[in-house]
Amino acid sequence: MKICQKCGAYNSDERMFCVDCNERLSDKINSAEQKVIEDKIDANIEKLYNKKDPLYVSVFDKIIGFGCIVFSLLLLILGVVLMFKDRGSMFPFTLIIFGIIGALDALLPQLGWELEKLRLSFRVNNVDDLTPSSFYLSGRRIAITVCLVICIIGSVVTLKEVVHPPVIQIADTLSYSFVDGEIPTVEEIKENFPKEWDEIISGGGYTVSEYLGHLKKSNFIGERERIMIEAIIEIRGLDMDSNEYSSINEFIMDYEHEMQLDKHK
Repeated sequence: MKICQKCGAYNSDERMFCVDCNERLSDKINSAEQKVIEDKIDANIEKLYNKKDPLYVSVFDKIIGFGCIVFSLLLLILGVVLMFKDRGSMFPFTLIIFGIIGALDALLPQLGWELEKLRLSFRVNNVDDLTPSSFYLSGRRIAITVCLVICIIGSVVTLKEVVHPPVIQIADTLSYSFVDGEIPTVEEIKENFPKEWDEIISGGGYTVSEYLGHLKKSNFIGERERIMIEAIIEIRGLDMDSNEYSSINEFIMDYEHEMQLDKHK
């Protein structure tokens, strides 16, 4: 093989002048250099061929696939941390399934297509002659993207659980704790469960927002709701009495009114 020094075109050993620019050619290159060039040409041809494959792993697929792997590992770590904090939840571990499916489908699309052909083999003949339709390819991209989004949202939610105290869970526990055979009042909770109450109060604005969200979904004031109302009043330092309210709507209206007055002070 000879390489034109002027235009860089590849020429056969027999040529004296370049096939492209007609420049006089120098001596042929050695076998080692020729092997490197031929390997490079073969790699480019292979790359061009693969890009024509409908199941070619594109840059987009690699980003989604490795993103699913990263967030699956993050969910695994956060899930283990919650277990060590005695707040074990199957939520992060369940979401890892979406990460695994997304990563496999993004990085190994041929595997998904083989499974699809196996399913179709019970209904049609000559499944090996089938090729993925544009609808299948679009659906695959949407599916792997959804898997990544689920993993990202799940990681954020789980991280919030790790960072903030489980205030609703604590309120549930306290509302069903018995002192002298009766459901405790808020004052009894403060006296008998100071650690749990302090953990609720330490949540600050996060506790208030979590509680308000749950209160707005309730239709009546139960023991847990009474604990929530008392905690909000204490955190905000409001001049209100939780025992005055017979409905949650009354409390929320008064609370929002107090907050508006506080803003104008």
